[in-house]
Amino acid sequence: MKYLAVLFLVFFTVGCSNSAYHRQIGTGPITLSEPAQKSFERYLDSNPAVFAITKDGSTSWGWYYCPENNGCRGNNFVSMAPAIKSCEERAHGKPCKVYAIGRNIVWKTEEVETGS
Repeated sequence: MKYLAVLFLVFFTVGCSNSAYHRQIGTGPITLSEPAQKSFERYLDSNPAVFAITKDGSTSWGWYYCPENNGCRGNNFVSMAPAIKSCEERAHGKPCKVYAIGRNIVWKTEEVETGS
């Protein structure tokens, strides 16, 4: 049973470093609106896990935090889904991407080329 748990942990960790993880990170120029910036500051005052926002930086945002001793801090990939879902529920059809993980802004301000 321990072997199975370790094997699952290894596969899950390797899976988090794949392109699915990186596709959730926002890219391109972004400026947060004043309300979005205030929400980001409240997020930073919590026990932050992931902050997501629409590409325009103002339409919608959502974040997910880790309750104390929850154990989600080490698994940002899992924390991305609730933050993105929270954002997209109020985004009027616009997609949301991850802006910050923990206290680090991860949004790539330069577009990343993808092979077609």
